[in-house]
Amino acid sequence: MGDNRNMFVGTGLVDNYTTGTTGRGDQVCSFTLNMTEMGRQSWVRCNVYGLLADYCIKNVKEKSEVFVSGKIMNRRTRDKQLAFTEIRCQDVLLLNEPYNE
Repeated sequence: MGDNRNMFVGTGLVDNYTTGTTGRGDQVCSFTLNMTEMGRQSWVRCNVYGLLADYCIKNVKEKSEVFVSGKIMNRRTRDKQLAFTEIRCQDVLLLNEPYNE
């Protein structure tokens, strides 16, 4: 079995959606996942790479409701002054729209 200690699973609405390419030319999309649980709102940055990024670029847009799972990644800003947490998504599922190939 795989190591699940650094896994994240959540659902929410997509915000701040951007797409681009990595330095190697691979597709990437990033978005903020806005989640509400027990009346409290929280946000987490999600990054998607490879074939899953291709799917997201074609199907995910602002305010889409999605389910994500992935690995928790802790990073620092370039100047090392701030630390932040983001999710490297291994799965993204649209919850409110049909699959569009």
